[in-house]
Amino acid sequence: MFQFHLALSIFMFLGCSTPQTALQQKLNKNERLYIGNVFVDFNGQSNGKARCDLFLSSSLTAEFATSSNGFVSFKTKSKSPKMSAIACLYDTGKEKFWVHYPISTDSIKKSEALNEVSYFGDIYIRWTLSKEDIDNTEYNLGFQTDKKITGKGEFKIEIKNNYEATKTQFKAANTSLLDAPVRNSVFKIKED
Repeated sequence: MFQFHLALSIFMFLGCSTPQTALQQKLNKNERLYIGNVFVDFNGQSNGKARCDLFLSSSLTAEFATSSNGFVSFKTKSKSPKMSAIACLYDTGKEKFWVHYPISTDSIKKSEALNEVSYFGDIYIRWTLSKEDIDNTEYNLGFQTDKKITGKGEFKIEIKNNYEATKTQFKAANTSLLDAPVRNSVFKIKED
């Protein structure tokens, strides 16, 4: 009887909660982790050379930048994140400035489980912006934040599902998160 009370007392002292996973320790209770790959070809420059950022939902600031190997991860509190725009740094040789292109995807429903990672897909973007696209813009490219170049040039986006390879890539790079299940929930391009 004494052993039972001692065990019960230790359990009550230490708390009744279950141990947190490594992923739960890295996130706030309303945040979720999303992983995928983003490959950008901007004016012939690919990841690592082209500087591009991606925006979610109606965010005013970029959620994440592209990486040299394509793999990206981000955490967000959004209940249903969706891609809304890409911005790349355009270099004329004399000056550099950001150009934007809207992206319209369906949203991904936020996972209920805090310890679950969501795979958003492999996104392939090819964007060609010519000097004429820039020269035909009627406003100053200076430091005016209310005026920006948006939706110019030839733009193509494709989203593929490469779930198993990306899950393996994520687990290899994050050995502390091996216990985290990865959910397959790929963005889909909205058709106009």
